[in-house]
Amino acid sequence: MASFLHAGLVSQVSAKSELGPGEILSSYDGDLLELSSAVLQFGQVGDSGIWYLYVESTSYGSSSTSEEKRIWVAWNSWKSEIEDPHFPKLKMEEGGRLVVISTTSSNGTAEFVINAEQHAYIKNTTAVLISNGNLILLSPEGKILWESFDHPTNLWFPGMKLGWFGLKTQRPHQRFLTSWISRYNPSPGVFTLGVDPNNTKQLVVLRKGGCLLAKRVLEWHHFSISPTSLQYHWLFL
Repeated sequence: MASFLHAGLVSQVSAKSELGPGEILSSYDGDLLELSSAVLQFGQVGDSGIWYLYVESTSYGSSSTSEEKRIWVAWNSWKSEIEDPHFPKLKMEEGGRLVVISTTSSNGTAEFVINAEQHAYIKNTTAVLISNGNLILLSPEGKILWESFDHPTNLWFPGMKLGWFGLKTQRPHQRFLTSWISRYNPSPGVFTLGVDPNNTKQLVVLRKGGCLLAKRVLEWHHFSISPTSLQYHWLFL
């Protein structure tokens, strides 16, 4: 059975909850962004050679499996088509980009910008992991510029957003859940769950290519969110 392996290889581990301008989170050194309730870190699935950057909620039920506690996957080398990445690192650039940087087996360098959808980059941005597991980017004045809960992956956690946004703007966008390839491989799978654009009281399950698999009508007046009542963890093979 495959499992996530913590990336730290040395005993000296840097643990904090913020990544300031110019600072780096190193998978080689086992660096973390860490609170008592959540951790942002790099890891691997078994000996697959595929790297991941993810947030794990340490307060998400004592009976939950390790896979269920991983509430958000920020990046994986399989999706980025990086062959044999060598100890990736996360950098909060002084110009405002939050970037995963990997050295490949051919000694090249690959980058993935986590906040690529941010409207405009702001200098001296700080990345902060907060208690509910949300990773936010703050301007020097404390304004939230970007947050991970606006970009759910496979799990609907309290505070995350699903649906259609910005419909009256030039940049409408949809937030939805995407399945994992398997229970132990959180690379994006072929199924999505989101709000039906033709009926916002309805959730739809789609297979890659747009094939409709299921619909579920939501009774919004019976719909509530609490830390224990609504934790939608959706895994598909």
